[in-house]
This record gives sequence, C-alpha cells and structure tokens, in this order.
Amino acid sequence: MKKSGFFVVVITILILLNIRAFADEAKYTLNGLENIPKTYEAGTDPLTIDFTQGLELYINEEILAPEKLLVKYNPDNFNNVGSYEVEYYVIFLTETGEVEKLVETIDIDIVDTTNPRLYGIKPITLKLNTRLENVNFLAGVTAIDNDKSSELNISVITDNIVVSKAGLYPITYWVQDRSGNYAEYTTFVSVQENINSLIKLVVNQPEFNIKVNHQDPESYYYNAVSAFDGTVDITDYVKYNDDGVDYTKIGEYQVFFFVSDKFGNLTHTSIPVNIIEDDEAPYFENLEDVFELTIFTNDYFKGLIAYDEVCGDVSDRIKVELDKGFRYDLEGEYPATYSVSDLNGNTATKAVTIHVIDNLAPEIDAPESIYIALNKPIDLAGKIEIIDNVDGEIKDYLLHENNLDISKVGTYFLKVSASDKKGNVAIKNITIYVYNDDDVFYKNPIVVGSLCGIVVSGIISYIVYRKSKQNYYQNRRPY
Repeated sequence: MKKSGFFVVVITILILLNIRAFADEAKYTLNGLENIPKTYEAGTDPLTIDFTQGLELYINEEILAPEKLLVKYNPDNFNNVGSYEVEYYVIFLTETGEVEKLVETIDIDIVDTTNPRLYGIKPITLKLNTRLENVNFLAGVTAIDNDKSSELNISVITDNIVVSKAGLYPITYWVQDRSGNYAEYTTFVSVQENINSLIKLVVNQPEFNIKVNHQDPESYYYNAVSAFDGTVDITDYVKYNDDGVDYTKIGEYQVFFFVSDKFGNLTHTSIPVNIIEDDEAPYFENLEDVFELTIFTNDYFKGLIAYDEVCGDVSDRIKVELDKGFRYDLEGEYPATYSVSDLNGNTATKAVTIHVIDNLAPEIDAPESIYIALNKPIDLAGKIEIIDNVDGEIKDYLLHENNLDISKVGTYFLKVSASDKKGNVAIKNITIYVYNDDDVFYKNPIVVGSLCGIVVSGIISYIVYRKSKQNYYQNRRPY
C-alpha cells in the first residue's frame, strides 16, 4: 500500500511538471474580438449576452473551443452609464502555480437611450380657492430609469391652474435622466366648489392592453366606461384624454377619463394603458362541436365564453355565421361558424353544428295558492292552463298527492305535472286552503292575503297550538 501511494505521488508530480513545461511554451491567440458588440443599453441583463460568439481560440496554432475561455465582468456595470472593461482568461497552470492567465480585454460602453418612466400620476380635485402651495402634487408619484446612476428629479408645471375659478386645468409632470432622455405626462386638476357631487364614473377594467400601431383606440375606451349622475345615465358625456399615449411605441402610459354634471361638478379617473405586441388570437372556453338551440329561439350565444390573454373576457365579441338553409323553427342539425376577435384584430373561428331541438318544458299557469270555502265546489281545471312552445295548449295533465277534502278545514298540497310530445316535463306545486265560511277570522283577511290576514292567521294558529298543548297536559296520565 505504501509503495502504490508513493507511485501515485511521483506520477502526479511528473504530470504537473509536464503541464508547467507545456504552459511555459504555449502561445495563446484569440481572434474575433473586434466582432463582439461594444455598446449596450443600460439595464441589459449580461446573462443574455454571448461574449464568446464568433471567437476563435488557438494554443500553439491548434484551435480550442471558446468554452475554454473565462469571461469576467461586473454585472452591476450594466445598470449604470459608463465605460467598462471585459476580460478574457484561459485556464492553465503557470510556473508560479497560478491557475489563470489574462489573454485579452475589450472596452464596452453602457449607454442610455430609453426615456424614464413616471408612475402614480392621476387627476387631482381641488376645492375652490385652495392655496396651491399647500397641495402635494408629487404624492404617490415616482420615476424609474434603466440607468440606475441617474438622479431623477420630477418637476410639476402648474402655471395654468386658476384656483379662484371652477374648471378643468392641465398640469404637466416632467423628468429627465442624465443622458438627456425625458418623460412628460399631462393630467388634469379639477377646481370645484362642491367636490362631493353624486357623479359616479366607472371603468370596468383595471388597464388597457392595446396593440402597437392600433388604428382605433377609441373603441377600447368608450366600450369600457359608464357614468351616472345619481340615477341618470350620463355615459354619453364622458370624455377622455390620451395625449400622453404613443400608440406607435411599445410602453406604459395612462389615459384620463372625466365627466361633469350641469353644475360644473367633475369626476375623473386615470387608467394604465400598455402598448404591446399582440399576435395571439382569443379562444373559446366552452364551445362544443354541437350547440343545442331551443326551437323558436335565437339565443345562439347562450352560455358561451371566450377569453383573450391580453384583452381578457371577450365573450361579448362572439359572432356566428349561419348556413343559408338554417331554420330556427324546424328541428334539425345545421352547420355554422362561430368566430371571436379581440380588440387588437386577432380572430379565432370554429366550425360548429347547431342542433335545433325542442328541449323546453311546457309552462304551467296556475296560482301558487287557492282558497276554498268549506264544502264549496272548486273548478281546478279552470284555474290551470298549460302552454307548450311547440305543441301549444296541453289539456292532459296529472295531479299528484291529491288528498284534497273540501269537507274538512285544513291545508292541502297539490302537485301538477305535464309533458309535451318530446317528453319535456313541467311541475307546479299549489297550496289549497279549505276554510270555514262561518268563521269571521277566515273571511276577507286570509282570502285577500293582506298583511292583516297574515297576522290574524298567526294568532289563530297560536290559539290552536296553546289549546292543544293544554289538552295534552290535562289528559296526560302519571306513571
């Protein structure tokens, strides 16, 4: 064991000596560094950059794979504008025992050509004659830039505000980074005498996602907003301002909605607008290959849901193209094409068979309750009418649990059922009250069904309950 260990040590020393000798004689050449991009936008993730692409590494004129290179840089530098060094190493064992040797370096420039971004800007409401110096226009407003070394100071231009006069005044937020890129957003200050108006402005989505270069952004906004002044619908008077939105450039913006009543009271809100790339079509969530349609109806979209990953629920945009031979009044199967489009023009279609079918039960028209005087005959047939959407009037029906006895005061329950020729069944429950015509308590109040009748009925029930309870205890025998 000792001899084998000795040989291992000797062999290891010889290998290291050979590596040192080889390294001292090795000549490294790195070609292609001039093809590596030297300029990067601030905020770029260096892990997405291939610093070895196109490089060729030679050792004594024998090519090595670029993966043998070690690329060294400070990732924090990519967040700050400036010039920095990227170093290339190749791993080997030197005469002094070091395990790396610098081969080449390149200089890269981190630049900033992107505008900073403003967040938290929203319309502001001020009461008439408010002192502007007491208003914090920067509350909740922040600025972000991809160059983290930029000091961002937000300015607010409020010169146009006249606090002594009710009205709507624009104000502008402005910020610039150290590279000269700037962002500005305009919102509005509403000066009002009464800021507690009854106006309610509702936008039914938290943000808008609009495809870059979209030609009809107005369709997004007016379809998503509603407004009321008390109970009066004033949606038609809602206006919006999208001056700060660049529909040709991907980014994050805001659109402002506002509406006023006839007294000049104003309500406003702001909603984020995201200008994006959107090439994905929406999809149906529950549209089967066969769609059942009740005969004599035209609800071709009942229960259908369509969704888009960008625009959200687009069920209200579902359309159907019916076959020329389609008949909604004749049972059968007909081909049709359903389609749905998102607000950005992407469309999905599906071929479907519409099955027109009689799947609707008849309607039983009968009172919920019937009052009958003791021993008085009743015409039940005259109080029950059954109509079917296809078969028309149905005369034949069944009475279930019919224990009605008009010779005894009491409450009786009657179930009526009827079916059409397709076997669709309808059921209606009727409560029948038989009352004593000579009992003053059972006259007009109960028959009319007034509140007084309900109270009197409750009193009678309570008296009967107390009487029966008293008789129970009187007749009860001791053990």
